[in-house]
Amino acid sequence: MDILLLEKEINNYLESDKYPDAVKNGLQIEGLRDCKKIISGVSFDAELILQAVKNKADALLVHHGIFKNDVPSPFYLHGIIKNRLKLLLENNLSLFCWHLPLDNHKQTGTNASLAEIFGLYDLLYITNGCIGKTTDSLKQMQTAFSRYSPCSVFCFNKARRHTVAIVSGAGSSMLEQCSRLGITTFITGEIKESAYAAAKELKINLLILGHYASEMPGIKSLGNYIKINYPVEVIFKKNNNPF
Repeated sequence: MDILLLEKEINNYLESDKYPDAVKNGLQIEGLRDCKKIISGVSFDAELILQAVKNKADALLVHHGIFKNDVPSPFYLHGIIKNRLKLLLENNLSLFCWHLPLDNHKQTGTNASLAEIFGLYDLLYITNGCIGKTTDSLKQMQTAFSRYSPCSVFCFNKARRHTVAIVSGAGSSMLEQCSRLGITTFITGEIKESAYAAAKELKINLLILGHYASEMPGIKSLGNYIKINYPVEVIFKKNNNPF
């Protein structure tokens, strides 16, 4: 499949134009125009590029691609980004990235996929997250995510029915808003040191999944969507990132 057509199709599906972002969503690096196989992963790094080479893929699909702060202005290229791009270009690989549009999509998105894992119902979507309800205990929620990765649980509210907010990635800044919305349990990837005390004082339970682990379900879901709807094989590759 032509990579420019695939970029257009997925940008339309995810409504990428709606989301101002710190990355260019879509095709970031152009390799071969014809794409038959994609290796997907959470982040653009040398390990994923080598997986693509090993599997004779034509492109990479990631959630964390090349961000604006990875490329200084005035432009110069050095260090880790230079090494990754050299490896990518030497192997004529394309790089696709979808960030906030993927986080926010109501069917294929990262937060929607997390809500499905945790069995939430009565979903309400908010900017870069979602809110839902569950009668599961914190232990049951922890177990539900264990097939992806271990997660940390901090109990500050013993409510039997939980109103849950999910923000994949880094969500510390949402805690006070969660309190105003009556949230009893907050699920996110990573938090700042100060969030522990804030959650305790606000009586909000915390499930901390790890930034990498919290983003896995969304990029896997997008890969499945592409595989089902287009003549492209997509293989997800997980690494051992614990953060």
